[in-house]
Amino acid sequence: MYTPTDGTRFVGMVFNATSKEGLSIDLNKSLVAGETCQLTLDIAGGKNNGGKFNGNANLDVRVWGNPQQNVVSSDPLQPPAGHVQLAQETVTSRTALTTQEIIFTPAQNMNTLSLSAFTSQTIDSGANNYGIAFDNISLINNSSACNPDYDFGDAPDNEDLQNGYGVS
Repeated sequence: MYTPTDGTRFVGMVFNATSKEGLSIDLNKSLVAGETCQLTLDIAGGKNNGGKFNGNANLDVRVWGNPQQNVVSSDPLQPPAGHVQLAQETVTSRTALTTQEIIFTPAQNMNTLSLSAFTSQTIDSGANNYGIAFDNISLINNSSACNPDYDFGDAPDNEDLQNGYGVS
């Protein structure tokens, strides 16, 4: 089990041969085409190893953008229609959430940002699960014409996330 790096909670997702979870957020300000962004997050993951996702694996986190908001996929193995891959970074830690930075520059304005996991290894059955965990996710614009920072941080403890974080 991973220990959160801030607060008492973190976000996790799993995937196998028949299903792939993702994490998406509709942005309150667009990521502007041509402006460089830096996504920083604490991350760990790997292959299922006795109920823990700390087994060795070639595991990457993929960053996706979409010009639309409120999009979901009808295919359990594919991102939603219109999603564009913005970056891919190898997950370096299996046992502890470790800070990683991902730099990308969208070619078009993006209003949704999504994260997913990917492995180049063969996934031959639904029992061959992989997992990834995140904490302290922040997004800043590194361009000279900076927009305000996006800092999603850690969801407050006891926050009702049924309707979305920060929704009243």
